Amino acid sequence: MSSNTSGLKRHNHIVHPCKDDAKTALLQHIIKQNPDQTIYVITNDKEELQKVLPMEQENLSLYNDEELQNSQELQCDILISYELPESAQSYLQRIQHTTKALILLAETEHKKLYPIETLLKRALKQEQIEGFEVTKEEAKKSSEKTFKKKKPTSKYLGKDENGKAIFSAKSGERNHRYDGTPKSDREKVSSKRRKGKKISIKAMKPKKEEEK
Repeated sequence: MSSNTSGLKRHNHIVHPCKDDAKTALLQHIIKQNPDQTIYVITNDKEELQKVLPMEQENLSLYNDEELQNSQELQCDILISYELPESAQSYLQRIQHTTKALILLAETEHKKLYPIETLLKRALKQEQIEGFEVTKEEAKKSSEKTFKKKKPTSKYLGKDENGKAIFSAKSGERNHRYDGTPKSDREKVSSKRRKGKKISIKAMKPKKEEEK
């Protein structure tokens, strides 16, 4: 399935960035601004959204991905992804049901957007909505936080039957003393010295004699 089969024009496939705590308010705003359009909201938690959305409106319906995939005949004017799915392929299946697709992208969800854009082979248009803007500094900070790998924390769990120290995760602290106490700065420096200086193998190779 490719972006060409979705029937979506570039200007009808839009990402609306927002802060995490403003997503529901943004959704309510978009629904209010489109009273004459058939709207599908795709979410992982229908029960929670039903509590805050005007479900009495005939033009508004909530679905999860499974329900949408099992009803191929469903079509709407605007499909809003309240959350992005784990699979980029699942998102492509969503947009087969509409001619206009909107993504409400919270600050912590950028990681899920990139696989979708890779599959579509293009970056999606992003539009800030007045009252729900995210500054460039906030977006950058959030993106860095999303992609920053967290190092596993390792805790001393005791000793095994052979008297060897056991830790909860791999880390530099696996060389603790056997009572679980971290190394002192002096011990760390001493350990580095024992490792010795690395010598480049390439530098040790003799130079070839120049051809006469």
